[in-house]
Amino acid sequence: MRTVGTVGTAARSGNRARSAAVLRRWGVPVAFVVVCIIWGTTLNAIKVGLDAGLPPMWFAALRFLLAALLLGLVLPLLAGDRPLGRAGWVAVLPLGAVAIALNFGLVFWGEQRISSGLAGLLVGTQPLSAALLARVVGKERISRRFAIGLAIGLCAVAVLVGDVSAPGAAGLVGQLAVLVGVTVYAGGLVYTAYRLGQLNPVRVAFAETAVGGILLLGWALVTEGAPPGHWTTGSLLALLYLSAVGSCVGLVLSFWLIGAMGARRFSLYAYVTPAVSVAAGVLLLGERLTWRVAVGGALVVVALAAVLGVREDAGRVRLRPRLESPS
Repeated sequence: MRTVGTVGTAARSGNRARSAAVLRRWGVPVAFVVVCIIWGTTLNAIKVGLDAGLPPMWFAALRFLLAALLLGLVLPLLAGDRPLGRAGWVAVLPLGAVAIALNFGLVFWGEQRISSGLAGLLVGTQPLSAALLARVVGKERISRRFAIGLAIGLCAVAVLVGDVSAPGAAGLVGQLAVLVGVTVYAGGLVYTAYRLGQLNPVRVAFAETAVGGILLLGWALVTEGAPPGHWTTGSLLALLYLSAVGSCVGLVLSFWLIGAMGARRFSLYAYVTPAVSVAAGVLLLGERLTWRVAVGGALVVVALAAVLGVREDAGRVRLRPRLESPS
């Protein structure tokens, strides 16, 4: 009997090992592709809601308030029982104010004036800003390859900024708003590395989402008055997609992928998501693919490859990937 039991236990262990191997072989690449699609299409979903008539601040506020509610429901499953504590919440407050409220307020407002594909490429430059800020704050030497990557990134921005989708200066203002939001978000990455590195990343994501949603709600009340009373099917689906899929599903998958792939390999999503935004804008929303978007997008990818490919030194500030999209 003992022998039979031992054989049965070994068989079950073998089955579990084979299942784990299959999951690593197929589950990781499939989940990675899904995350790239989700985070690459968030700006397209924002555009759908804005074009349906949702006021940008109310749209942003409702997105993050609903996302915080949904994350709160699954938080015990993902983050355990250890809370942030008073000190943790105090540390997260400026992150929610800057990286969520200010960043997304500017991105939602700016995207009224530009295409979602162009917004996706501008948001795709965020790792360049974060890497530069990390080196400036850490007083680190900037290598030749890093400098070349930044120069290419600036060229990409210069090419993209000339592509306006609104008459007069409105398109340029929208692009600048998105770029400022991207830079602010990059500062949040550096702040996270310095102040929040020891806190549970899932709880940090929940807390900053809640804080940012509340601040965006105040911003909406002051600048846009009463909440939107007219909703279309498209605007409702866009809100649900951003809150449930963009924030919650994307967070869960990214948390699992970082453990399965490692943070550095997972950061490769930054190369893919700008292209997804452009492709989805052209194929799903009928946006025009201009030569500036095509050339600027290629330059963004080259710049990311140069900057993110620089080997990390032992003393460098390490920017772990955030568990939510910068858009």
